[in-house]
Parts: sequence; C-alpha cells; structure tokens
Amino acid sequence: MHPIPAAVYFAAVIVISMFTMHPVFIILSLAGSVLGCAVLGGRKAFSGWPFYVIVFLLTALINPLVVHRGQTVLFYIGLRAVTAEALIYGFAAAGVLVSVLMWFKCMGLVLTDDKIMYLFGRTLPKTALVISAATRLVPLFVRQIRVSADTQKCMGAGTGKGMRGRISMAARVFSANISRSLEDAVETAASMRARGYGAAKRSSYAPFKAGASDILSGAVIALLLAAVIYGLISGAAEFSYYPSPALVAADPHSLTIYICYGLLLLLPVLTSAAGRIKWKYCMSAI
Repeated sequence: MHPIPAAVYFAAVIVISMFTMHPVFIILSLAGSVLGCAVLGGRKAFSGWPFYVIVFLLTALINPLVVHRGQTVLFYIGLRAVTAEALIYGFAAAGVLVSVLMWFKCMGLVLTDDKIMYLFGRTLPKTALVISAATRLVPLFVRQIRVSADTQKCMGAGTGKGMRGRISMAARVFSANISRSLEDAVETAASMRARGYGAAKRSSYAPFKAGASDILSGAVIALLLAAVIYGLISGAAEFSYYPSPALVAADPHSLTIYICYGLLLLLPVLTSAAGRIKWKYCMSAI
C-alpha cells in the first residue's frame, strides 16, 4: 500500500483507540491489533509478549487500588473499598493501553524507513533523517550490546562472581557500547558534512506511485473512517462505568458502527489475506 493511506489509517486507528473507552471498541481494537501483528510480523511480533502481559495486569490492578468509586464493593483493604466498577474500568484502560502499543508495532511493521522518508523527506527533512537514523541505530545498539556481552562471557568475565560480578560486567558492556555509539555518531556527522549535507536544498527520491489499488484502499479507509467518526459524534461510543456499568447498546445504529469499526481494524488482515490469495493464484498459473 502507498505510504500516505497507510499513514492516515494508522494515525486514525491509534487516535480512536486511544480516546475511546467503550468496551466493544476496546475489544475490537485489541483483537484487530493482535491479528494485525500476527499477520504482518508473524511470531517475531510477539517476542516481547511478557511485557504486554505485565503492562496489562499492572494497569488493570492499579486502578481499583487507587480509585474507590462504584457501588459494588468486593472487599476492603484497610478502610479503602475495592469495587467491581473500578476493576472493570482498570481492565478497560489496560485494554486501551495494550491495543495502542500493539497498533504502534503494526505501524512500525508497515511504515518502514523508506516510507517514512517518503512521507517527511520533503516537508520535514531533518525530522525524517532523525527518525530514520533512530530506527537504525537503536537495533544496531542492541545487537552491539549482545555481541559485547557474548564476548565477555567467552573470555570468562563476570561469570562465577555472583550478582555483583554480573552487574559489573553489564555496566562495563553498556559503557563501552555507549562510547562506541558516540564515536559512530561523530564519524557519521563528519562524513555527512564532508559530502556536503545541508549545503544546498536536498533532492528526494520517491519510489512510490499511487495506483488503482491504492486509490481504492484510500476510498475504503475514508468511507469506514467517516462512518466511525459519525458514530463517535452521535454518541455510539459513549459508555459510563460509574457508579455502575451501563448496558452496551445493541440497536441497529450502534451495531452498524461496531461493524464499520471492526472492518476498519481488520483492513491490514484483509489486505494481507487478499495479497496471499493473489500470490497463490499467480503461482498456480505458472
């Protein structure tokens, strides 16, 4: 897909997911983000799943310990009541946070460095350069730390000395790689200056051209997004958790908005599935 409709799509989905506390919207957003990461990134996209589980549980359990609103008291901690409504709201807030994080991961899988440079290379060239450099340097820094740590282990440093030895080795490895990264940054800046970066207005290469499929995708995104925004304005996403949770609306208007939002969230999955079907058809025709 062309970078412009993809960027608009992810920006809209992230903003809606971030500021909507309706349980149906939260469940759809969480399911869409998980399916999107599974289709776009495969198993590698879930390599850090313990982090998301910890974030979800901490966010869900902290709210009832801090907020004591609600009329259904589960138990007391001292003089403070833990209510079911606060616990439900905590799970809803945790779902919002995890879904937004997963959508950002999906966006990172789709909007690669070349697409980011295409989007911001002309209007914000320095910002695009910083973003592109950061997306390269952070994984490079992590790989360098792993190589240095493995080298230290092969040399026998930091082993057999308990926790203090391991902490000392980790600090030594981190300090060495920080110094190495700073030296690489200085060399990169000197190389760019020697090649005349910033001396004149830079040109940009645009390898992306909008085709019929991109126009169709943009039209579908705009149509579904317009329906969802209309639903948000009309109050279909309003939901109250206190003093007691409201009933989820199931009228035709609300169901239509739910379906449009679900289809909007499933667009990465549907697009990827259509591409794979087309690929298999082309391979079978050879």
